Amino acid sequence: MRQPTSPPTPALAADPDPAAVYARWAAASLVLTVALGAWLRLAMRWPELAGDVSLAHAVHAHSHTGFFGWAVLGLAAALARRSTPSGSGRPWLRRHAHVTGAATVAAMLAFAWQGYGSVSIPLSAVHVALWGALAWLLWPRRGDGGADAPLWRLALAALLLAGGATVLPVVLRVRGVASGWARAAGIQLFLTLFVQGWMGIGTLAVLARRLDLAAALRPAGWLMALGAPAATLLHVAAPPPWPWLVAVGRAGTALVAAGMLLAARAVLRARPGALLGGTGVAAGVAGTLALGAALGLGGSLLHARSLVVAYVHLLLLGVATPVLLDVVRRPPLPRPLVLAAQGGVAAMLLALGALGWPPLGGALAAVGLGPMGLLAAATAGGVVAALALVGAVTLPATGVRRPDRRGRDLPIRPPTDVTPRPAAAPRRPGPVATAARRAG
Repeated sequence: MRQPTSPPTPALAADPDPAAVYARWAAASLVLTVALGAWLRLAMRWPELAGDVSLAHAVHAHSHTGFFGWAVLGLAAALARRSTPSGSGRPWLRRHAHVTGAATVAAMLAFAWQGYGSVSIPLSAVHVALWGALAWLLWPRRGDGGADAPLWRLALAALLLAGGATVLPVVLRVRGVASGWARAAGIQLFLTLFVQGWMGIGTLAVLARRLDLAAALRPAGWLMALGAPAATLLHVAAPPPWPWLVAVGRAGTALVAAGMLLAARAVLRARPGALLGGTGVAAGVAGTLALGAALGLGGSLLHARSLVVAYVHLLLLGVATPVLLDVVRRPPLPRPLVLAAQGGVAAMLLALGALGWPPLGGALAAVGLGPMGLLAAATAGGVVAALALVGAVTLPATGVRRPDRRGRDLPIRPPTDVTPRPAAAPRRPGPVATAARRAG
């Protein structure tokens, strides 16, 4: 029976864990993100629900809250948990967590109000500066003993490069370039480095420590880090200035796909349970789709809006969110809640995919599920997933964790029956054992 823990000392109570502060802000960001997403799905299905609100601005608010808040703060909680400095570093980390969380809420309101404008763009620059501060505070030093440190260094480098990439569209706009391939490439460079670099490799870093898979996941992280910048070229819809850039984009996408598939294989072989197992399945699907794009399959659909939206949601909700939930919500989640979230996300992604992929959309239309029905299915799946994810970060904790023999942080539930049971009566030897004893 697990012994109850002693209450915290006054000194520890006055010095809260910075990782817990990051986790609370990450949970709040997730609630805001999925609430906005569910409302957007409902408003797209029934436009009268939008009123005078600009849906285009609301989309920006939704995506930036997910990226600036959930993806950054959730991974920052994991990074702070593994390498929180002592002494004066702890207050600085707590201040950083509070400022990042407050800036996330401010950015959400600014983007909902004006989209990209005079307030939201400077707030985005504030977030980029906060990413630099995060790297300075928590950069894993060499020799710190963590097998996951190389992956965290790759993830933080990708985050810093993604922040630097945001400068390119601003420079082009100042020079009078408001459209075209160069501007689109600058925007896509940020998105690729953030989603596949910071978010993707950061997810691998958490899994490396959580499941003791550092040796298997480090090659996957390097493949994704090497491929992500070049993969940007394949995501730009505008015609490239030189045709060979498409081949470079396909090569980079192939490296990213190989990293995802390698990571999916390692995670699924570890059999981590329903929650983290969902990350393995989603990474396998995402890697397969990326490999198809690298091979030139479905090239005409590569920039279909609904498919792009579905793919980004697959990476954020399918690959990263289960791992971030495991970070933010330390005790194990109820299995029905996990399955509801995964089922809702799967239904939403399938409906969005059918809206952008004519063969699948035509097959579903033949059985009576037309575009409006698919939009309703995407809305229903998004609402179910939103409710399950909100429940995942707000319901009371029901279990504890303990490290296993290999140092992995595995969940266990408290015993339901602690009544002492009488010892079983000794078994009497059978006739064969008795005859053998007599013969001996």
